[in-house]
Amino acid sequence: MQSLDALITQLVSVQGPQAHWQPTQCGTLPIKIDTEANWFHDGTRVTRQEMIKLWASVLRVEYENGESFVGASYHLTTPAEDVEIEVDDVPFIIQSWTIVSVEEGEVIVVTDNLHRQWPLCTHFPLINRAFREQHIPYMVLKGGLLARISRHVYYQWAERAIENEGLFWLVSGNDRFLLAD
Repeated sequence: MQSLDALITQLVSVQGPQAHWQPTQCGTLPIKIDTEANWFHDGTRVTRQEMIKLWASVLRVEYENGESFVGASYHLTTPAEDVEIEVDDVPFIIQSWTIVSVEEGEVIVVTDNLHRQWPLCTHFPLINRAFREQHIPYMVLKGGLLARISRHVYYQWAERAIENEGLFWLVSGNDRFLLAD
């Protein structure tokens, strides 16, 4: 049986914008990600998954106040260029999940809208934020990017949640994560 660290290494690739890149800021591109994580270019929906995965591989986010997850500015960043794009909420949505047994116990592994898998752990935790006037969970992915938990995944998790003093928690590995309050 593998460890949680081995599972993270197996699931989460190393690619993405690198800290040592010094790209030139090139303004904005007419790329938009809507609230359902659909990507658009010049108002036309992009349906080629390969193109979306390429753009997602160089997507990065900056927040106004560091790690506060408020005031996000999204950029496609390569070694040569950095362009800003528009994102209505967050660029990814968690669409499904499964349980994987590791040395540390059972770990929830989620799948996002690009078919990437992420283990729910301290490296990729849940946070709660407002969306459409409700507080719902989001998962923090690599580089501080966020993925909103879909409604059906949320309801499945609600059935698994452990209530403690009015708060509802998910357990993944040896850690617990606030699902709802």
